Amino acid sequence: MVEKIRSIGRFDIFLLLILGIIFLGLFLRVMQDVTTVQDLLIKGAIFTVAIAIFFLYAVSKWQDRSGL
Repeated sequence: MVEKIRSIGRFDIFLLLILGIIFLGLFLRVMQDVTTVQDLLIKGAIFTVAIAIFFLYAVSKWQDRSGL
């Protein structure tokens, strides 16, 4: 498993870092408008699902490219 993680290219790490910063920026921007606990739960759940879907997509693409 360690060898597979090391096989991630520098470009892939850079791309994931940039996308992570974008997700964090969007998350912070949306959370500024939260006024109630219900808003917090709804927006938090939406971002959690979006990040999970992105992560699963990225892992599946990485596995396709590495031949797993």
